[in-house]
Amino acid sequence: MLFEFLPDELDFMNRFAARLNTPVIDNTLTIPESVGSGQVKYVNLYPDFNLIIHAYTLNEELIIKRLAPEKPEDTINFLFNINQDLSTLKDPKASSINNELAIRIISHDLASDIRFPHTRRLITWSLVPSGKRLRHF
Repeated sequence: MLFEFLPDELDFMNRFAARLNTPVIDNTLTIPESVGSGQVKYVNLYPDFNLIIHAYTLNEELIIKRLAPEKPEDTINFLFNINQDLSTLKDPKASSINNELAIRIISHDLASDIRFPHTRRLITWSLVPSGKRLRHF
């Protein structure tokens, strides 16, 4: 399954839910049985600092393709994966050498692809702070 989005749309959950033909209820998307099992949870930590938790198993490979926005953004994405198969990352040089964990840090200004294998439990935390928020810490 391919899911493409622009980071400046600021509506990842609703667009992903529409792609899966399922609702978002209380900031939680429940994966339909026809696609797999599990959930995606959105948590707003601050007005400009969000957390998206993915915990699911899919029946087919998922490719998340972030498209580069036309104008620069002041956000960074920290993606933490548990049990990530490193062969699924587009650029293996940018990944961890530990086969149980992988961390990616990417600007929202860049296009990126990440592939998640099917029939394997996926647990991912995506922290998305603004540059202003990072400078505040």
